[in-house]
Amino acid sequence: MISKDTILLGHGLENDLRALRIVHENVIDTADMFPHHLGLPYRYSLKLLASKYLKSFIQSSAHDSKQDAYTCLELVAHKLLV
Repeated sequence: MISKDTILLGHGLENDLRALRIVHENVIDTADMFPHHLGLPYRYSLKLLASKYLKSFIQSSAHDSKQDAYTCLELVAHKLLV
């Protein structure tokens, strides 16, 4: 499925990885890239980050994992270009 060179990208991935019992080194987590101003354990939601940085409004109806994944990719691109 995934190799050691695969990059996993998402938001708040630690719970998913723990549930799947996956330990992986190449993880890009937007929850970590955009830390909450109060620090841990607080985290900004993907919905808030999309609104603030991308002017995009997501998760207004049913959960759409494809939209969430694409939003994470856009947030990483935004962070790298700023």
